[in-house]
Amino acid sequence: YQRRVRENSFCDMMFFLLLGMSAAAASNSKTPSKELFMASAAQEMVYLVEKNQSQAHVTLGGFVNRDRATKPEMIGACFLDKVNYVLDHDAVAWQPSHLAVDLAACCTIVPSNTPVSKKCVEQIEYPYSLLHRSKTVTELRARRQIELDITSHLIGHARALLCQKAGKIQACPSFTGDSHDMKLLNLCPNVSPDQPQQVCDPDELFAFVTEGTGDVDPDMKDEI
Repeated sequence: YQRRVRENSFCDMMFFLLLGMSAAAASNSKTPSKELFMASAAQEMVYLVEKNQSQAHVTLGGFVNRDRATKPEMIGACFLDKVNYVLDHDAVAWQPSHLAVDLAACCTIVPSNTPVSKKCVEQIEYPYSLLHRSKTVTELRARRQIELDITSHLIGHARALLCQKAGKIQACPSFTGDSHDMKLLNLCPNVSPDQPQQVCDPDELFAFVTEGTGDVDPDMKDEI
């Protein structure tokens, strides 16, 4: 019951935040990007990306140095980049298929059918399914719930892969992000891969999103 109340409070806060921002955005309104093809399941989408049958991009958000990071660290950075686009760029609303396809691309950082690749596919199955479903969601609160669930699922995996740690991060040698990025990395310290039932603190996410609203590019990048 407490978990449901906290989830609903995040949806409500995000709903009113968006209402407050709507007037400022009216003069520079966005329209959703052209949708990309999305396979119904993450594993199939990863396969299509591997075969160059999709317009996917492996993006690490500047969170690691590509030349120095290990493959798992790069996957963690790729996951964190997707969390960033969910929270800071409202990508679930504007580019859900782009986000889903690029999430699948995270698992192509390593060769297919390797243990790391198979584990990556397992880790993205749930958030990918949420993004696939989000294409038919029109109600704002329902979309905010999807964003909360995606963030709660991916952030723990991102932190574990990037820093080999759970909980709040004091030092992460491979991490090259700035202070705002470190706040992103440290969101939801209660969430870890071995506790999938845990969800992010809605108040914490709301504070992070509010702090970052001034930095959001009004002309959403076409390439995630």
